[in-house]
Amino acid sequence: MEKLKPCPFCGKKPIVFVVEQTTVMSEPFVCATICCTNCEATIKRTKMGYVQKDIIKNIVCEAWNRRVEDE
Repeated sequence: MEKLKPCPFCGKKPIVFVVEQTTVMSEPFVCATICCTNCEATIKRTKMGYVQKDIIKNIVCEAWNRRVEDE
């Protein structure tokens, strides 16, 4: 997992939550969420099916770290 950038809104440190494989209506899924510890800005990514935790964690970290000035 790459290092998380500070929150784009307040500049504080974010944390990552990963929900283990669970089922919703008989479909397995994994969900990863990043939340700012200060302003509670949040981003979430969910993948249906059997997905490794590290894969979904990397996907949400890449999305959190994406900034307009990077493009």
